[in-house]
Amino acid sequence: LWQNVFKYDTVIINTKERRVNMKYKILAIAPYDALANTMIHLASSRDDIELTMHVGNLERGVEIVKEYEGEDFDAIISRGGTAKEISRHTTIPVVSIPLSVYDVLRAIRLAENYNKDFAIVGFSNITETAHTLCDLLQYRIKIVTITDESEVRGVLAELEREGCSMVLCDLITHEVAKTMNLNAILITSGAESILSTFEQAVNICKSYHHIGEENNFLRSILQDLDASTIVMSEHGDIFLSTWDDDNDNEIYELLKNSISGVISQGGGKFFKTVGNTLYSVIARV
Repeated sequence: LWQNVFKYDTVIINTKERRVNMKYKILAIAPYDALANTMIHLASSRDDIELTMHVGNLERGVEIVKEYEGEDFDAIISRGGTAKEISRHTTIPVVSIPLSVYDVLRAIRLAENYNKDFAIVGFSNITETAHTLCDLLQYRIKIVTITDESEVRGVLAELEREGCSMVLCDLITHEVAKTMNLNAILITSGAESILSTFEQAVNICKSYHHIGEENNFLRSILQDLDASTIVMSEHGDIFLSTWDDDNDNEIYELLKNSISGVISQGGGKFFKTVGNTLYSVIARV
């Protein structure tokens, strides 16, 4: 961090009044239509969410996020493996809709009506909850965790060979099971899980908004200082600059060439003449 420190003036910054009842822009990507419809319905009753809804699973979910690149979304909501995939491709906070024990229990109760052997198959967001529920209620149900969609067909084929005629599962497994003529029950997220996710997303948005306000506030202080401040990476890339005078290329080159020395010394102060101007520079790591 470099500062040209010839003189400082008193800076007075008037803080802007915060907006009340702020609506946070949330991009929601549901893996199936029923979940999307429920989310739209529940979001309509809230005055703090502006929801943009899409249906897409795994790679399609990532494609949707990329299509909205540059849009000013505060958070993204999705579920299971789709949420994990999206989080790998964006810096926007991603909130995953959890599967509660009630969601899994509803599916188990439904499967019990068929009087057939069944197993629970899915990504860890499903199977971890299923393990917890089965431990509590002492259910003896086979639970298989998948880590990639390429594993699904092999897992289902093995279960079928073992005499399992039905699976409780996520969407990917459900779709593959249908192509194999294997009975499948999709474990859906209930309203309580969606409402909990909305609440979590709003809380995250509030935290990020506060950080953004603080960042803009500090930047405005730097912009209003009579001295100039330049922040560079160790490789010389400019992260922040309030420099608006002439000779900017020479100044940037001067500072870039000084980085290694500044890092090794932990900071420093030096004077340098560029053109007809003498600059006093304070450097900090």
